[in-house]
Amino acid sequence: MAMLARSSLFKSTPHLTKLSALNQPQSRHATGGFTPSDMPIIKTKWAATAKVGKLCESMKNVAAGALPGSERHLSNARPFGSVTIPLFQLDTENEEAIQNILHVPIGTERGMCGAISSNTVRRAGEAAANSPNLNHKVVVYGKRSSAVCNTLFGKDLIVTAGEVKTKQPTFEFASQLAEFILYEIDYKWDKIILYFNEYENIVKFHLRTASIYRTEISQVIADLQFPTYEIEGDTRTLIDNLIEYKLASSLYMYMAENVASEQGSRLRSMDSAVKTCGEKETELEQIYQGLRKTKITNELIILAVAGRIASMKKK
Repeated sequence: MAMLARSSLFKSTPHLTKLSALNQPQSRHATGGFTPSDMPIIKTKWAATAKVGKLCESMKNVAAGALPGSERHLSNARPFGSVTIPLFQLDTENEEAIQNILHVPIGTERGMCGAISSNTVRRAGEAAANSPNLNHKVVVYGKRSSAVCNTLFGKDLIVTAGEVKTKQPTFEFASQLAEFILYEIDYKWDKIILYFNEYENIVKFHLRTASIYRTEISQVIADLQFPTYEIEGDTRTLIDNLIEYKLASSLYMYMAENVASEQGSRLRSMDSAVKTCGEKETELEQIYQGLRKTKITNELIILAVAGRIASMKKK
């Protein structure tokens, strides 16, 4: 696991003229069709489409194999993380007490999974845009999602948590990220908003948010909640420890939710891509075979005309 600063991932680009090929106008035949001279191009596209289809088929099989493991991991993570969810929760909050917000969108390390890699970041961007009078900073999980986050937030992106080597999120990683957010970043937040995708089944997931408040606000909430619990020890220390544990356990459960949603979305995306590649491959094959027939017909016509002309000269 690594905490990657924005400056190490993204460099300023003064202009986009490097993509000069995209700036040139593209033209096609006046009739909008193909000629026999286009056969090598069609054959190349046909072969490339077949290769992409095989790649998508492989990714689909990988996702299909990983999804059951993610579902089992999620079934164990939910009871563990859901215990702390009711702690320090508010039905209505005092907006005047919240000026600094830290957004923590949980994204993905890898792509090819549809909207999962960017929907949490985009929701965080919408929330920041709807509250322009507040201060906003971002800590994003997933190198794939950090690109979208950099576009939306720019210098407000504090760090990207990425390069996770494990297939499933671990509580150790969640604890390290929670400690970094609470004790190492130079930003005095009043409220943390976590963005994640809640997994329901292979075809359905829901974008959710969860909030965690700073110690002073949590103390006010605790005065209402804690009378229902038996408490031993210093209340202030207990609240700080509970906030840290709540953040770590929430990150752990929400990452598990997001990973399961990611695998389900990747499976559906790759299945759709395989079908699209198959349809495109069939279309290109039909075009190629049609051009081949046209070319053979033209050559036969030329031979017939040449033979006719030769016979007329003999006479």
